[in-house]
Amino acid sequence: MLESVNSRAVNQVKSLKVSVIVAVRNEEHNIVPLLHALMAQKYPSALLEIIISDDQSDDQTAKRVEEYISNKNKNAFPVLLIKANVASLPGKKHALERAIEIAQGDLILTTDADCIMSELWVQSFVDVVMKTGAKMVTGLVVISPSPTFFSAIQALEFLSLSAVGAVSVINQKPLMCNGANLAFLKKAFYESGGYSYGGNQPSGDDTFLMLKLARQHPFPIAFNNQTNSIIKTKPAKSLTSLISQRIRWASKVKYYNENYIKYTGGFILLVNLLLVSLVCLAVAGTVSWLVVGALWMTKTCGDFLFLWRITKFSDQQNLLFVFLPAQLIYPFYSVVGGVLSVVNSGYKWKGRSF
Repeated sequence: MLESVNSRAVNQVKSLKVSVIVAVRNEEHNIVPLLHALMAQKYPSALLEIIISDDQSDDQTAKRVEEYISNKNKNAFPVLLIKANVASLPGKKHALERAIEIAQGDLILTTDADCIMSELWVQSFVDVVMKTGAKMVTGLVVISPSPTFFSAIQALEFLSLSAVGAVSVINQKPLMCNGANLAFLKKAFYESGGYSYGGNQPSGDDTFLMLKLARQHPFPIAFNNQTNSIIKTKPAKSLTSLISQRIRWASKVKYYNENYIKYTGGFILLVNLLLVSLVCLAVAGTVSWLVVGALWMTKTCGDFLFLWRITKFSDQQNLLFVFLPAQLIYPFYSVVGGVLSVVNSGYKWKGRSF
């Protein structure tokens, strides 16, 4: 069950050395706000380090980090910048691996440059690890929408996906997680083989690692149900970038060895395909609109009950004002996205083509 819990006092258990790792590429506009949020963490300075691993950025990202590091008076925690050299392999996974290798922390926390977190973010993950003994802890990522319909629709869909991932971890049948809000023990990372699962894929570092860990141990994965653990990120700027992102996510599915993930994704796609097909048949006059309406309302009621709880947990109840429009749009969007992920031969990500 997803539920909010009060944060423990900061002076309680803090015996874990923590390394926060951020793999970055062309994030000159996002990296400084993230560093501000990380410097605001309420955690002992001797037990926390920040590692920024640059993935061959061709903008001013590295320079922004270097400027931040040089101003030591405002840095509550040590910040280390790892620059990729000519011999460095490109890609997020390799950038993360370079940082994990030198990390001093027993616990690794990963996030993205376009994210913002609460001042008790690190503490919340340490609490869960100390309480449960988990080797990995997943967290919720939400979109902070701008006041536009497009961003609100994105935020609601993103929240539903994040919630599905959270519930799957809670039910010990993990489907997905998000590397923008993830913690794992460094020792467990190497014991499980690191990013060897799905190693040829440019993304998927988070979910592939989670699935590998789930097989290596008697379910060592927990979900962080503290509201202080929630991370906020930004919406896609355009429909093109949104579709490219979804194609990138969908491209990983065929590489999963876990059939239950493929079956779950297939079932969701089939439900949406059925709804779209029934609408087309109703327009053609071969199926009653009452049948279409009944099935649509059944799905809508189930989705609303699920989303009501997660919007309450994440304090995003305001997103429900786009719930009904989203219910009308999403089946078509889901089917089109599924088809594009199959027929599209590649996508662009961080200025690279895959």
